[in-house]
Amino acid sequence: MRKTVTLLGVLALVLAIAAGATAAGEIALKPNSVDGAAVKNRSLHLVDLSAGAEQMVRDGWRYAHGLTKVPEANLDPALAAKINAPVTESRLDPALAAKVNRALPTTMASRVGFVAGYENGGADRRFSRSIEFPLAAPNLIGTADVVVVTPGITSTTCPGSYNDPRTSAGKLCVYIGGATEGVSNAREFSVQPHGAIGFELIWRTRVAGESHMLATYAYQAAAA
Repeated sequence: MRKTVTLLGVLALVLAIAAGATAAGEIALKPNSVDGAAVKNRSLHLVDLSAGAEQMVRDGWRYAHGLTKVPEANLDPALAAKINAPVTESRLDPALAAKVNRALPTTMASRVGFVAGYENGGADRRFSRSIEFPLAAPNLIGTADVVVVTPGITSTTCPGSYNDPRTSAGKLCVYIGGATEGVSNAREFSVQPHGAIGFELIWRTRVAGESHMLATYAYQAAAA
């Protein structure tokens, strides 16, 4: 009986010592009692905060420096909706909207140009040169809007000349060069308008051989 009591006493002592050692290895802290003052500087690492914290920081750095592109799936829904919204007039910058909606010109400053043709053919052969305006006219040009001024002819509608091409509003004036400009073996000059983009100047030869034609033109659209 005495041996049994002694054995139980020794066992209890061992358990008591083990429990004390375990308690001494842990620190009991109250909830919300740890702040920056209780943590030793540089004693915590990212892995102590979250298993994926380090990767999150690395990903953020790559996004910030453009090394990783932000996919559309990662956009905030409100931002994605704005980016994907149709481009309407209300979304235009005021300066850009003013340019887009600017009124079409009702008049156009005189456009002048030069036409030349060199051909070699038989008698009474038809030749032509097509002319494209540097700026499309705001109005279509019809045959009634064209005046061809040949050497020695004057026109109140086309008060200019080969060397000084001028016009009246709404008219296309074509001035055929005179003998001093070298026009030779050319006759029957006519103009075929091509809508608002230009015209074709047509002439025919007098006799077989080289045909040489020079002309200038001026155009100004009529007020709408």
